[in-house]
Amino acid sequence: MAYKFTIKGIRRFNEEKVLERTLALYRGVEGDPEVKSRYHQETGEEKESYTIMTEKVSTQGVNVKHMIGGNIIVELPWLASKMDVLLCYAFLKAIKKVHRAVHVIDEEDKSVKLTEDEAKEQWHLRRSNMDEIINRGEKTVIADL
Repeated sequence: MAYKFTIKGIRRFNEEKVLERTLALYRGVEGDPEVKSRYHQETGEEKESYTIMTEKVSTQGVNVKHMIGGNIIVELPWLASKMDVLLCYAFLKAIKKVHRAVHVIDEEDKSVKLTEDEAKEQWHLRRSNMDEIINRGEKTVIADL
């Protein structure tokens, strides 16, 4: 199951349209939550880096990195909430709608389908990760960004 998605084939990323489309796909999901972006300091390989998250229901958000070579990396953290998973898939689907020629691949260079079943599988994996931490009795703190 993918934790990191790479989007290839974008010449000029239309962030405004992608976020508009993401919100359109995400609207109506459990009370129409507010989505925010938190920008981070870029590294030497990044043009831009930020986390998109849903107010009051995200645990870790979805990390997005615009790389200098033109690729976009979307990371879904291993303890992401159900709403984070839904937001990630809405964002990836929005990119595909706005930039039709892109390819979304996982860590193993396999094409990603972005189906509802795959999103459910992602959520079940993350819930299983949390169950494992709880069952081992580990103390875990999820920082508020």
